[in-house]
Amino acid sequence: MSGDGSIVPSIFLEPQTTIGAQDILRLGVKLYGFLRKRGQLERTLQRVPVLKLIITKWRQKFVVIAKGCLYIYNDEFSTSPFQSVSLRGYDKVVREIIQDSDRMKSFKLYSKEQFDRKQFTFGSASEDDRKKWMKLLKAEMVLANEAVEDDEEHVISHKQSHDDEPEDEYTYLEKQVNVKEYPPILPHKPIKTTNRKKQPEPDSDTESDDYDKITEAMSPGARGARAPLPPIPKSEPVKKKEGPPMRKPKKPVPAEKPLLKRDISREDFEYKSSDRIQAQNILSGRDAGTYLVRQSRANDSEVLSVQTVDGMKEFKIFRKDGQFSIDHKVFFNSLELLLQHFSKADLPNRHDSLSRGYSCTDLTVAM
Repeated sequence: MSGDGSIVPSIFLEPQTTIGAQDILRLGVKLYGFLRKRGQLERTLQRVPVLKLIITKWRQKFVVIAKGCLYIYNDEFSTSPFQSVSLRGYDKVVREIIQDSDRMKSFKLYSKEQFDRKQFTFGSASEDDRKKWMKLLKAEMVLANEAVEDDEEHVISHKQSHDDEPEDEYTYLEKQVNVKEYPPILPHKPIKTTNRKKQPEPDSDTESDDYDKITEAMSPGARGARAPLPPIPKSEPVKKKEGPPMRKPKKPVPAEKPLLKRDISREDFEYKSSDRIQAQNILSGRDAGTYLVRQSRANDSEVLSVQTVDGMKEFKIFRKDGQFSIDHKVFFNSLELLLQHFSKADLPNRHDSLSRGYSCTDLTVAM
């Protein structure tokens, strides 16, 4: 049951193409989070050696598994999915080894039997994340296709979840799902009717008894001319009363983004290099507010690089008595507290704030 009291089905035969990311999370999802997705742009760059060296990371997407469907959003606050498909008809999820994938653990979702279905290739940050996504995708494909797994497979999968042999577990995860064959839906054919006369019912008389009989004396010609209608009286125009001026409706205040759970980690934003051009290439194409912290080329200090609507902007990080600041006004006991502060407040001389570290793939990061 949803938040408004309506009953929500266990699976959707077709995905909800207009539902927002925050709205679908209220329906009871199986798994959600950030993954790297290989799209048409990444496949094209792999064929061009020069461009292949410039952009090596796949674009980050917010992925949701819910109600037998797969939803892909640009971020967790998108109002509609970038892509959405029903998992009915999909029967395989396998590992895929791709060169120059920035050490990601990638996997592919496709249909071995139905070649017209779109393939999806994702990349996760670790082996455990890949295994978790493959397990939930396999379970949701079984649910969407109404597939029945053998009892032996259930015993093996339960036993392998407690063993330390991932290859044996992948043997089960990469096994094809038994997709149920549904009979084709035939178009409805109308029943042909003959031109037979309808017989009167036994309890009634003939059909003519149901209508008033009109004689010749009642015909329009025998009635004579109609009397003219009386003229419509003219009404005086109503004067509008002048009232107080109408107030303009107030603009709705946008809802604040919900705070997420886990604290910021250095692994989410730290970039162990002083190359400014490389940092600009990493942030290019990311959402506004994405940031990283790189080494300064001049000394041992650090620089905060932020992607904005006007391109990349940088702020030097100052240290004084073990505290951190980027404006010499407000100091913080740690760099993480400084970043968390400017995720809620505007950056110095800017109308922008921080959203997430460039390498963060976890939804539970507090911003």
